[in-house]
Amino acid sequence: MIIKKNLIMFAFVFAVALQFAGGPKAALGAEEKGKQAPAAKHAETAKPAAAASQEKFDAEKLPKVVAQVNKISIEKGPFARIMNNALSNAAGHEIVGDQLKKLEKNVLDQLIATEVLYEAATNAGIKPADKDLEKQVGEIKSRFKTEEEFNKALTSQKMTLDELKTEVRRNMAIHNYVESKLVVGVKVSEADAQKYYNDNKDKFKTPEMVRARHIILMLDPKADEKTKAETKKKMEEIQGKLKGGAKFEELAEKYSQDGSKSKGGDLGFFPKGAMVKEFEDAVFSMKPGEVSGIVTTQFGLHLIKFEEKKPAGTTQFSEVKEMVVKGLEGDAKRDKVTKAIDELKKKATIKVNINI
Repeated sequence: MIIKKNLIMFAFVFAVALQFAGGPKAALGAEEKGKQAPAAKHAETAKPAAAASQEKFDAEKLPKVVAQVNKISIEKGPFARIMNNALSNAAGHEIVGDQLKKLEKNVLDQLIATEVLYEAATNAGIKPADKDLEKQVGEIKSRFKTEEEFNKALTSQKMTLDELKTEVRRNMAIHNYVESKLVVGVKVSEADAQKYYNDNKDKFKTPEMVRARHIILMLDPKADEKTKAETKKKMEEIQGKLKGGAKFEELAEKYSQDGSKSKGGDLGFFPKGAMVKEFEDAVFSMKPGEVSGIVTTQFGLHLIKFEEKKPAGTTQFSEVKEMVVKGLEGDAKRDKVTKAIDELKKKATIKVNINI
């Protein structure tokens, strides 16, 4: 997961209460996705439902205390901060109406879970050592280039360093409680992992994949004719160097205009549907070692070298055993934590002061 710096301050907020809530089983059969390169399709931005009258999130309308957990108040500041961070990272998707209510409920549920777990940790006498706290805060600081940048991030979150330390200390206590009291001893045997694999082989099927390299000269489709001609001429010169015996990888490193140039233009393995049509049509019609003619896509001009093909098949258990074991252990731990949170909530006096 790429964590933006405005979210680093909350790296611990839900990390413990929900660290096993990602649905590891769902990830077991997922295909590994490579970094997008020019020629790769871009996901369409999610479109919100038409809802001109639906309200947007407005922290000013929140009561000072959004919820009460026993004697602890969950104030609107932390709730609004997390909501705003989530909304700002919604990739252009405006979250309103029912989606907004769902997000608000999830955030508040997670904050409540954090409070009941922290209370349980405190009652169990768990208190992180100061040296461990300073080490963790130091790791957060290390993600910033300078002290000034770190302080600006704190200011943008309307937090002080002491408030950050308090948050980190609380969540370290929760982490220690979860690990030492709730999920200790959770193990999945190889036999259980093998059974899961045997029962879910469809999740481990892989489509036909190809591996290719490319050299790209970026070219805007709306560029003027002069620019197009100059770019094509430059690509033809590269073609000439290839025909003269130059190595494709070396030319990619020298001339290509995307991130793959540092790897000699290597795009790794990808299936059908991963690249734009013009690129896909060319590469899937080629043979190992073959170099294409000039291929034009919305990104520019490409020369493609076909490296190898990997036929469709099923990934062997030996290749995924460790992933399956970790995934199943994650599921088991998640279930234990979820049940513990439910029990702690039942014993707590919880009052919610917002409409969700």
